[in-house]
Amino acid sequence: MRKCIKCAVEKLESDFPSKKNRCKVCTRAYEHAWAKANKDKRRAIDQRHYWSHRAARLLSSSLRSKKNRAKIAITEKQWRRKNPEKVAAKHRRWREKYPEKAKYHRDLYRARQPETVRAGIARWCANNAQRKAEKAALWAKVNASKLRARSARRYAEKLLATPVWANQGYIEDVYRKAAIFTKRDGTPWHVDHIVPLRSKLVCGLHCEDNLQVIPAQLNKQKFNSYWPDMPTNEAGSLQ
Repeated sequence: MRKCIKCAVEKLESDFPSKKNRCKVCTRAYEHAWAKANKDKRRAIDQRHYWSHRAARLLSSSLRSKKNRAKIAITEKQWRRKNPEKVAAKHRRWREKYPEKAKYHRDLYRARQPETVRAGIARWCANNAQRKAEKAALWAKVNASKLRARSARRYAEKLLATPVWANQGYIEDVYRKAAIFTKRDGTPWHVDHIVPLRSKLVCGLHCEDNLQVIPAQLNKQKFNSYWPDMPTNEAGSLQ
């Protein structure tokens, strides 16, 4: 038994820090009061301790991470699910800090996962119609010359792909049907070329037999990479 010089209570030897006459409770209270009264000194001591033990702390952290890799991965996954805003903000800060790296990884992902990217864009467009329209209007305003060039190129392609025997009256009926469907449903309908005018393998014709009216969203997903009876390899992908 030993008597504490601060609280004057006799306690067991285990209740005293080594080589101190104050018990653990009184010692903690004293250290807390001293740290509160001497914040600058306490901060300097903590910084010296931090940097003097940095190597040992990194080694210990690395060993602990290797030992509990699976558990840490599960914990981090759960945290990301609970804090999507913080995760998004962290990713945004990284992209702003390293724009070239972000562009490299973005282009690499798009090249490896084109179908996933197209599906994600389609989902975003379906859930953000207003923002999509605003972005499209802004892009059109900034890139008016590109739009004019694209329209001219598309017009030239149609002229070259229009056979002399094409029935212009039937073609106009198809476009009129798309306008009626758009007005009826309140959502855009497009006139689509069943076999696309531009493709790596084929070039369809601009005639009544190669036109169909489909929803705009479906037309954008189809793009110019699919048509009936298109050639595929044994894996089912485009040759």
